[in-house]
Amino acid sequence: MAPSASTTDSNLKHFFAGSIAGLADVWSCHPLDRYKTRMQELANTGKRSTIKQAAVDVWRKGSMDTLHGNGGITGGLKSTYEGIIAMSMEAVLKVGMRFYAYNTFKEFFEEQIGKDRVILTKIGAGMGAGFVESMLIVIPCELLKVRHMTVESHVSFGRVMSDVIKEEGFTGLYKGGTATLLRQMSNQMIRFPVFFQATEWVKNWKEMEKDEHLSTSWNMFLGGIAGMTSTLANTPMDVLKTIGQSSSGKNTTFSQAAVEVYQKGGVTAFWSGCVPRMVRVIPGQCITFAVFQRVHGWLTKE
Repeated sequence: MAPSASTTDSNLKHFFAGSIAGLADVWSCHPLDRYKTRMQELANTGKRSTIKQAAVDVWRKGSMDTLHGNGGITGGLKSTYEGIIAMSMEAVLKVGMRFYAYNTFKEFFEEQIGKDRVILTKIGAGMGAGFVESMLIVIPCELLKVRHMTVESHVSFGRVMSDVIKEEGFTGLYKGGTATLLRQMSNQMIRFPVFFQATEWVKNWKEMEKDEHLSTSWNMFLGGIAGMTSTLANTPMDVLKTIGQSSSGKNTTFSQAAVEVYQKGGVTAFWSGCVPRMVRVIPGQCITFAVFQRVHGWLTKE
């Protein structure tokens, strides 16, 4: 059965609002993502690093390239924002598709299991959104991002993509895909229910109408709670994803990456980079949900 015009319109509004939210997120928090990835890369070599040390390391990468005459990135700040254009393109598609898929799956589950099973519907819709964004966008983009951030000397994002396809084939873009898929599905099955369920509780507490929107400060606060919860729950998936995607020519399976992490750092190594990831994710989700709610509110305002 084809979706109705109203359903299609609702989905498109979710996509547009999500795209704007994703763009706001990536430009605000890209440096923190760089530091988080660097900490996890160092942890895989048996080294420990603070977020300050990772930041200095990322900053020096650009400067050292300049000193060695490698060209390209010419300063620490530029190194910190390296890959921002590609990340922006990914964010527009990824977050837009995430909210589009969430709305689509939510309406599907409401028809199949009933609107009264609210939390179960949101969990299912979040898992579906995580699956769709992973297979279409996140897995290949995350691999290219990690490779681009971990190369010893500066090369363009396009060159990294060309090298991966040339050396490993198109399927190389999906290397480490299992961990990424599990991370994204668990992310969204936690974040969406936490945020939207908490939103309903706050509205009831404040005695607001169902179609009223919370203030931006409330949306930012609840988005941060959703981000913190998901980060604590699935940082091991993010660590395994980074390890599985960081080196070319080495086919590391999900289980092999897990063994490797445990042997080098024990159980705590699975939460390596949890603090910088939380520092990255919490403000990111504050921005994402707050911007989404504001833009979606504008689009649906009659």
